Amino acid sequence: MTDLSDLSVAPLVETAKKPALTGHEVIDPLHESWCMLADAVRRETAHAAMVPAPWRDVFEPLFCAPDTDVMVIAQLGQSLDGRIATRTGHSKYINGMPGLVHLHRLRAVVDAVMVGIGTALADDPLLNVRMVPGRHPHRVVIDPRGRLKATARLLNLDDGVRRIVLTTADSVPKLPAGVEIVRLPSEGGLINPLDI
Repeated sequence: MTDLSDLSVAPLVETAKKPALTGHEVIDPLHESWCMLADAVRRETAHAAMVPAPWRDVFEPLFCAPDTDVMVIAQLGQSLDGRIATRTGHSKYINGMPGLVHLHRLRAVVDAVMVGIGTALADDPLLNVRMVPGRHPHRVVIDPRGRLKATARLLNLDDGVRRIVLTTADSVPKLPAGVEIVRLPSEGGLINPLDI
């Protein structure tokens, strides 16, 4: 397997050109090959044979499945000692910059990113692609009780992707125009993962 940990994230440099990247730009020696892959994904022409060599071990399985198959990728940030949060409960960026860049690369090659309502409320994430070139995935929130605020950042980005909230028949979420609400069966106020 190719070890991208040293290559995928080099030192951060201040830049005034891209304020959308939180004031930092990643210097990446593999930038050109990543741009080729991200562009093919954007044009929906990506397939296993065209994945550039440095990315093959990491991303080729995503392009090998038949189009009719659903592939789910779980991503979990954790520290070297196996924790998903610090002792104080802080969990943002716990796995460091290489993990964050890898997460953004995953987002750039998948169709949608899904989070639960706990993450949406605690972190108010954007769920878009900022650290690398690539298209933004559709954003999905599992919200059985309709607790997502209309002001959530992931609902209010003007980037043209679908924003979908999965909820129950009993829930009456008040969300911005254009947000798709999908009502799923529930049992005890919870949505069965198989129904998603």
